[in-house]
Amino acid sequence: MKLILTRHAKSDWSGALSGDEARPLSGRGRRSAKVLGEWMATNVGPIDHALVSSSTRTRQTWDLIAGQLSDAPKPRYLDALYCALEQTILNTLRDFGRGTTILIGHNPGIAHFADALAATAPDDHDFLRYPTGATTVYEIDDWSTLAEGSARVLDFVLPRALLSDRGSD
Repeated sequence: MKLILTRHAKSDWSGALSGDEARPLSGRGRRSAKVLGEWMATNVGPIDHALVSSSTRTRQTWDLIAGQLSDAPKPRYLDALYCALEQTILNTLRDFGRGTTILIGHNPGIAHFADALAATAPDDHDFLRYPTGATTVYEIDDWSTLAEGSARVLDFVLPRALLSDRGSD
């Protein structure tokens, strides 16, 4: 079983009066989410479940990722994941995680959770920051016993690295 933890892609701050939860992705964010989806389609394999914060930017991130997958699951949008802390993320995964699951959320909770979950953190200075679009793929033994230090990191990627590998940014 795999867990994919993704922070939403870069958001657009130009319409700040619309409120944080309604903030959409920027153009860069849309490109980043799409390239993440392409990467997942090639490197992760089928995704069985999608748990997504109810915010606009996380929904858009999922939609763009899902558009690159051959058989994307129907997402479960959860208000509880909007700016969730570590314990809420853990409880959500214990309740809803099955097979290969992607969870798309926000900092600081997702960054703290990503680090706490890893048996051994990747050797990348951006892992602790968990910038927009940061994605970690973990191997999970049992969803019901998911705990601190219980998951093996299989991969850690950033959209900007994927885009620069393609020669665009």
